[in-house]
Amino acid sequence: IHNNLGLTLFHLNRSEEALETLQKGVSIDPQVQRIWLTLGFVQSNTGNIQEARQSLQKAIELGAENQIGLEARKMLDQIPD
Repeated sequence: IHNNLGLTLFHLNRSEEALETLQKGVSIDPQVQRIWLTLGFVQSNTGNIQEARQSLQKAIELGAENQIGLEARKMLDQIPD
């Protein structure tokens, strides 16, 4: 629920609320890989590059070879240094 709400808020240009919602979701269950991917996506798109790298890396650590992990790797590789 937090993942979907966070993504929706982001697309409604409510980035701060999106980040807060996603962070809350991560704190509730840090083993949910998809929310780390979404958090990294939103952080990257709001200029929080270092945080985005960390979130995407966490998504990869939770499953590097599944679809979410592969998408996280792709996003991570596209973040400029």
